[in-house]
Amino acid sequence: DANPAVLIGAWCYVKATGDVDWLKTRIDSLEFLSRYMERHDVDGDGLVESKQSGNSGSRPPRDPDCAWDCYTTGHKNAYVNTLVYRAWLGLADLEERLGRTEQAQRYREMAERLKASFVTAFYNPETGWLGWWRSRDGVLHDIHSDVPTSFAINYGLIDKTKGEEMLRRYWQ
Repeated sequence: DANPAVLIGAWCYVKATGDVDWLKTRIDSLEFLSRYMERHDVDGDGLVESKQSGNSGSRPPRDPDCAWDCYTTGHKNAYVNTLVYRAWLGLADLEERLGRTEQAQRYREMAERLKASFVTAFYNPETGWLGWWRSRDGVLHDIHSDVPTSFAINYGLIDKTKGEEMLRRYWQ
């Protein structure tokens, strides 16, 4: 979650300050972070996979794939991918502020490809909300947390009506 968080932070800074001069000196570094994330869509479905497998019992000491390091998350992580989605939309906005429409379109398309795969990858039909991660062995790990669903709603990966239904089920 560190790389998308940096991109989101840069987007927030520029959005709040309008400091395009700052952006001009850092856009190459921001694109570098994005390319790192892009390379981690190993199966081409639009979702970024973590290097950790996320399989039950697989965690080496202190090797989390996100800030929620008390869980053995990994591979396809709903929380991480919500951040990646927001980061790519933010990067598209930053590119547009620099008049780089082709790059902006590219990041929007990557965000849309991620969105198209998101619910299928993480929706748990047994609970009616999103699981946290799908491990490399294909298991959906649903630790009964509202975090993935809440982030997905806030960032627009799930429409508010469907999201409200998911959170009602969660709170029940």
